[in-house]
Amino acid sequence: MISPKQYQNYSFIALFAGIVILAFLLVKPFLISIVAAFIIGYIFFPVYCVIKRVIKNKTVSALLTSFIIIVIITIPLIFLLNAISNEAYTMYTVSKQKIVAGELFETSTCGEDSTFLCTWYNKIAGYASDMQVRYYLTQSLEKITTYLIESSSTFIFSVPIRILEIFITFFILFYYFKDHKRIVNKLKTVLPIKRSFKKDIVKKIDDITYAIVFGYILVALFEGAIGALGFYLFVGPHSSYILWGLVIAMLAFIPLIGAAVVWIPAIILQFSALNIAGGFGLVVCFLATSYIDNISRPKIIGKRANVHPVMVLLGVLGGLALLGPIGIFIGPLTLALLNTFIKLFENKK
Repeated sequence: MISPKQYQNYSFIALFAGIVILAFLLVKPFLISIVAAFIIGYIFFPVYCVIKRVIKNKTVSALLTSFIIIVIITIPLIFLLNAISNEAYTMYTVSKQKIVAGELFETSTCGEDSTFLCTWYNKIAGYASDMQVRYYLTQSLEKITTYLIESSSTFIFSVPIRILEIFITFFILFYYFKDHKRIVNKLKTVLPIKRSFKKDIVKKIDDITYAIVFGYILVALFEGAIGALGFYLFVGPHSSYILWGLVIAMLAFIPLIGAAVVWIPAIILQFSALNIAGGFGLVVCFLATSYIDNISRPKIIGKRANVHPVMVLLGVLGGLALLGPIGIFIGPLTLALLNTFIKLFENKK
């Protein structure tokens, strides 16, 4: 028999759960804008502090900072997505013609040369000329290219929705800067844990966010920029350099192997094609990204947050599959916070 007090408690829990679910469904269409606003706000908060020291007025500083950020991010992003769409289509058209004709690799480049690189180049060229291999290459290339073109084109052509999302991001950014201290204090208040743990949890959230945003996401974007520049300078403007830069940025999340999946074959192809300058140029770019990945990244993260690379990889892949682009941030953050709560529970025991 349920007592009146228990009935009231259960009714409150059910009502609260229903409101939470309904609230989530209401904000779900704008989840990307909300998360993007908090990530961008976290990155550019020091910029807001500098502007606030000059202007003094908190509201005007928040408004100006938000406007500047939206402008410097939106315009390059539209250009980037348009370029990716065009490059993906061009690469698909040219590569498909070469695959069908069996000319993806030109064996005449090395001829009968018996050097190590030429020997392997000719073996790969012979393998790629097989009919079945050509069929699978064509199908894979078509699926990847279609996904890239559809994703970038959807963003560009759905202008009204994009404008609404940009407005929401701008609106949240403004209040993130203006009420930053109040948001942090509110977070500490509503956390349903003991007061002794709240400070540690809030600090851990800040450390993990710092590690993921600066140590992984921004580092990956920087590696992608180096990759795009390297392909443009040493392979040529026709090399779909922006597209390969994007691929390198995505692979930068994978521990150990990472962007080497792109760099090593590209370097071999350049040397095999007797483009010595291009080959050495790509080697320099590869070494630069390796330095950033293996030396600079640990220095950026430091001792603030010990986020295991495997946790980041699983979080990124799982987050992408479950939530789309925002999963790149939410996935690793969720797994890192789960690990933090488990450690707190162990310490409590």
